[in-house]
Amino acid sequence: MCGVLLPFFQDMLQSEEHFANYCGYALALGRHKIFDRLPEIKAPALVVTGTPDFITPARCSYDLAHQLGGHATLVDDVSGSHYYIFEEPLKLAQEMSRFAETHCPRLCP
Repeated sequence: MCGVLLPFFQDMLQSEEHFANYCGYALALGRHKIFDRLPEIKAPALVVTGTPDFITPARCSYDLAHQLGGHATLVDDVSGSHYYIFEEPLKLAQEMSRFAETHCPRLCP
């Protein structure tokens, strides 16, 4: 398991300053409470998650999409993790394109 996790932590642990910044972001996220206000968002939203994401579990994305009150399109890719944008860039681009064609047809040729 350590071999799998090592690349994810190497970026975070580059230096003491970098790690301190990472911890500061985590603390700030803990103080940022907006979940109850998500239903106020009226614009369509694309929520993308990967089932095996151990940093932000897919359940969080399901909760987010549900809280958006039906204004969200949820994509859960069983092959994606927290780094889905790097793992499956073409699949992500296709999902984004499909979403844009559906919700912003005037912007898509």
